[in-house]
Parts: sequence; C-alpha cells; structure tokens
Amino acid sequence: MAGFRVHLVCGGLWGAGAGAAAFLTGWCTPVQSAVLGVFGMIGASLPDIDGKTSRPRRMLLGILGVGVPVLLVGRYLPRGATNEIYFCWITGSYLVICFGLDFLLSHFSRHRGAFHSIPAAILAGEGAFLVFAGSTLQARFVFALAVAGGYLSHLLLDELWSVNFFGISEKKSAGSAFTWKTDSIAGTVLLYLAVALLGGLCAL
Repeated sequence: MAGFRVHLVCGGLWGAGAGAAAFLTGWCTPVQSAVLGVFGMIGASLPDIDGKTSRPRRMLLGILGVGVPVLLVGRYLPRGATNEIYFCWITGSYLVICFGLDFLLSHFSRHRGAFHSIPAAILAGEGAFLVFAGSTLQARFVFALAVAGGYLSHLLLDELWSVNFFGISEKKSAGSAFTWKTDSIAGTVLLYLAVALLGGLCAL
C-alpha cells in the first residue's frame, strides 16, 4: 500500500485544487479556501484510523479531540458561558473522543475493514458537512468534497499499489480498499444505515 506521506501529499493536492476552484467561483472565502488542503490531508488519513498503532490514528484522534468540541461549542453551550464551563466542555469532549473512540476502534474495527470502502468516504464527507453547520451551504459542500475526495484518493492509491503493473499481477490486498461493501452483510448494512442517517441530517 502507499505510504503515509504519499497519502498526505495526494490528499493535500486534492484539497488545494478544491480550494482554488472554490475561491475562483466565490463559494469560499480566501481563508476557507486556504484550509481546504488540510481538509484533504485529513480525509486522506482517515482510512488508516483503524490501525491500532498507526501514526494517522494517533494524529487524527488528537485533531478530532480538539477540533470537534471547538467547532461545536457555539451550538451546545449558551452564550456568556464561563471559562470554567468552556474548559470542562473542551476537556470532557477531548477525553470522550480520544479515549472513547480509540476504545471503540480497537474493539469493533480491523485494518482494511469498513473504513476502507467508498461508503465510508461518503460518511466522512457527510460528517464534515454537519460539523461546519455555521458556514454557508456552498462552503459546507466544498468542505465535504475536500474530505471525501481526500478519503477516496487514499483508497485509490491503495488499490494502485496492490497491482504490479510490470508483471500485470495483483497482490492479495487487491480489491479490499476501493469497494462498496465490507466482509460481512451486517457490517455493510450498518455502514449504509449510517450513510443514510447522516445524509438525512445533512438534508435538514
């Protein structure tokens, strides 16, 4: 499979391209367009979050642990909240996301499982759309596109790396990343239910 740096570069290039297009069309402000490269890199790292000791997992849990509570603080805390309330909110959210999500991933996921699939990429895009609820509709769409596109770039690179083009042969991992389903029917059903649920929330 492709290395971590290769995934980051390709995801960043995708996000930067999306940012340039969004800026030229007026869908995003210069600042929003500038950070789309980072969103692409985050999306490109997400499929490897199922690796128990992987660097992407440690990095992403830290980013999500800090970023998600900060982005959602305006939606769930009242205006004029004290610094102590803000501190408890951010600290508590960080602990729940970092340690709670790490526990769930360790017990209910495996490498090259549900996270290495096209529905998971759609799910990541939907999550980005929902997290940035305070932005304009066009900006939220571009954010989701940057994350989902970075995610898909990871899957595509893994598939390309599983093929020996010189000998026209495939490794055992071929077809395990760029797929529409998981190894189990139950897992596939749950994955599509999650996509449908978040899709419904995005439409509200």
